[in-house]
Amino acid sequence: IEPLSGSLGFIRLPAPGFGIYHNHRLVVPYQYQVNSAPDSYTLRDRKDEILLSNGLQPQKFKDLDGKFRINAGTADFVVGLHSFSEDKVVVFNRNSIHIIQGTNSLATASRSLITEEVGCVARNSIVQVGNNIMFLSDNGVYGVSFQDLYNLRGNDVPLSESIDGTIQQINKDYWSKSVAVYFDNKYYLAVPVGE
Repeated sequence: IEPLSGSLGFIRLPAPGFGIYHNHRLVVPYQYQVNSAPDSYTLRDRKDEILLSNGLQPQKFKDLDGKFRINAGTADFVVGLHSFSEDKVVVFNRNSIHIIQGTNSLATASRSLITEEVGCVARNSIVQVGNNIMFLSDNGVYGVSFQDLYNLRGNDVPLSESIDGTIQQINKDYWSKSVAVYFDNKYYLAVPVGE
């Protein structure tokens, strides 16, 4: 990878803990600033910001385009990302869910809120099944789904309502490590229980 300019206009690859590939772009949380010294990173004050790289150039990030602050001014932070449909990135925060659309042109891309009533606790619990995305939240397994061609909507009650007793046994100190898969028409969720 070629070194990037540290001047105004570009951001060095931000040393993310995870990322997704979406629409020929790399989408990553922007929590760390890469310093000029080798293997040197600084934790930024913001945990609610994401970056989208230039199209077809996943190692290049512009400072002015492709940077989105999600839920600015709250104690929310990015937990996971999911590439959905042709031009939509779903951003799962700890206490809310957002969507970024129009990523073909970062200068005109927009961010909108899906819900502030539920968030995601475990990045690896996010699974898409058809037009539904399921994930683990504070109150169990929830989902968001397409109501029509353009609108994502959150479900009102947890999908796991019938097994709430089991959900309450999840060890909240480690539930961020939960992992889910979809197989044979079922959503399987591995969670830590007990102490």
